[in-house]
Amino acid sequence: AGSSGTGCTNVSGMQPATVSQIINIAKACSGCQIMVTGGTEPGHASGANSHESGKKVDFSLSNYALNNFLQKLPVNGQRGGDSGGLIRVDSCGNQYVQESDHWDITVFQTCSI
Repeated sequence: AGSSGTGCTNVSGMQPATVSQIINIAKACSGCQIMVTGGTEPGHASGANSHESGKKVDFSLSNYALNNFLQKLPVNGQRGGDSGGLIRVDSCGNQYVQESDHWDITVFQTCSI
């Protein structure tokens, strides 16, 4: 966790469901090292399901086991624009999009993965 300064990943204000889902992913993914690279720090887009609202988290692409694990989730559409990519979903509809340099995850609720 970082401070509110720029250049630091901040998890202050992250929704409890988002934190719980990160833990569930870590438990389900054998051999995965999860590095959170984006949380609630300034500089992200705002909105109801955003980093600012605490419902989004970014993971580094640096762990092959994590990438492989998340890439096995079923695809449910495509997100366009600069942050586009396949939208993968877990059993409760949380969205996992592999962007150019990180996983962008939107958590609506906590569930098994």
